[in-house]
Amino acid sequence: TYNWETDLDQDFQFAAPGLYADCWLLQMHNGCDARGGYTAPVVVRGDLSGLNEPQLKSYYLELCHSLDLNPTTQPFSLLTLNGKKMLYANKSCSDQLRKRDSVSITIVSREHVDDLLIVHARATLPDGRTDESVGALPLGKLQGEARANAIMKCETKAKRRVTLSICGLGMLDESEVEGAIAERGGERNPLQLSP
Repeated sequence: TYNWETDLDQDFQFAAPGLYADCWLLQMHNGCDARGGYTAPVVVRGDLSGLNEPQLKSYYLELCHSLDLNPTTQPFSLLTLNGKKMLYANKSCSDQLRKRDSVSITIVSREHVDDLLIVHARATLPDGRTDESVGALPLGKLQGEARANAIMKCETKAKRRVTLSICGLGMLDESEVEGAIAERGGERNPLQLSP
């Protein structure tokens, strides 16, 4: 688990019950000697539907705490997709991550390809590290305010995706949820997770 030349500043160890397991045990080193001082193991799964409401709330609060996000602003929302319950990052999450890590966003380009608008965004951290992502939306025959809203939504999508990427948060963001629901069948979960 030693992290030699990576961007991680701590050691992690994990175990999976099999090659195609849908859950893993994950521990993070808290300091001291690397042979000890690890956190209690946490079960990591892609599906939160097995958690009851108090467990889900506890998981939510712990996730916010581990990422140094303010849980009272509800930076994550719940989504049920293909029968699996998962959290996705919303506007509050990406805004807090940008502020927390002093992420600077630059729009590199906007281009039209057929009926698609593609926005290319670059994120830069104070140490000079960069990451890039795109947002794409069909404009079709949209006119007026509907077209303007789609253009703004596309830029927002690119900015949020690159923010989550550079901050190491590999999950759906709010701008991708509508497409995932339409494509795979799902619904936003009305469960309130406020602390």
